[in-house]
Parts: sequence; C-alpha cells; structure tokens
Amino acid sequence: MAEVYKSLNPLKYYRDYYSHDIRPDGREFSDIRPTIINVGSIKTADGSAIVKIGKTCVTCGVKAELCQPKPSMPDQGFLVPNVELPPLCYSKFKSGPPSDQAQTLTQLLADIIENSKCVNLEDLCILSDKLCWCLYADLICINYDGSIVDACLIALIACLKSVTLPQIDYNPALEVKQVNLQIRRPLKVNFTPVAVTFAIFDELNIY
Repeated sequence: MAEVYKSLNPLKYYRDYYSHDIRPDGREFSDIRPTIINVGSIKTADGSAIVKIGKTCVTCGVKAELCQPKPSMPDQGFLVPNVELPPLCYSKFKSGPPSDQAQTLTQLLADIIENSKCVNLEDLCILSDKLCWCLYADLICINYDGSIVDACLIALIACLKSVTLPQIDYNPALEVKQVNLQIRRPLKVNFTPVAVTFAIFDELNIY
C-alpha cells in the first residue's frame, strides 16, 4: 500500500513523514545511512573495495598497468576512474553506451581526485619520461538507491588505500623492465575526500 500511495501522490507521501520528523526508511533527519566497507575482496585486482550505504552498493577494483608518461607531464602517472550503472542495479538504466549520469559521475570522481590531490600522481612515476603506472579504477553499481556519489567516492578511496604495486626494476639503456611480484609497496593516499548528498524538499535540507 505504501508504494502505491507513494506513486500516486509522492509529495503528500513525503510530507506526511517529514511532518513527523522521520524519513520513510525510519531514520531521523540527523541520521545518516548505515555504511559498510569491505576491502580486499577481489583477489585478482591490485586493490578492491565494496561499499554499501543503505541499500546502495558499489564495488571498486583497481588494475595497475605500466605505460609511458605524457610528454607534457613526464613525471606523472595516471589514475583513471570509470563508473558503470548497469540495468541490473536499477530499472531506469539501459544496456548500451554509458549513460549521461554514468559519464557525469566518472568525470566528477576524476575532478575530486585531481583537485583534492589525495593521490600524488608523481608517486606513480617510475622513471621520468620513460615509465609510470596507470591505475584503472572500475566502479560498478550493484544496487542503486540514492547517495550514489557518496558510495562511489568512499569505494574509490577505500580501494586506493588497499592498492599495492609490485617493485619494478628498469634498465633505461636497454629499455628492459622486470616486475617483482614478491615485493609490493602500498599506494600512498594523502587525504580522504568526503562527499555528502542532500536534497531540498519544502525548504528542508534532507541529507
């Protein structure tokens, strides 16, 4: 009955709850959604995390690849996030190319990482102008139920904090590199940016 009422008259549905200082899921206005973080669950990745905020669930895995730095930034590596919102997580998403929301979210995460400088891209450089790490961070939404930016950012940061990179021995004269998987070093994360999603409903700020 509640779902029918919500679909027929959504404004009155929410106003009835807000008039009693409570959310539809039973939380008070000052209560955040319960958050669960699990790291290291994807063994084939160089770092991984699964985050659940309320019913929203996002998984993140980082895969590290060796590449050459950009000529304009010879002392920096790369950190490339990518967000997927598949039909499995919510019925409004369709199969095919990334949706506008997925592309916007991907760019937002890239901007947050760059502006916060939580990861120094110079730490990803092995040899200037010759060799660096490129970290591909793939985020997949398993269940979509709001606060998706918060969940994606938490998953990405938690994942980066679990990343370890193998030692690389590189001979620039011979252009020969050796990957030592037995010796790994953790990725340094300097800061922990935090996202907070809120909406305005009837002049109330709802977090």
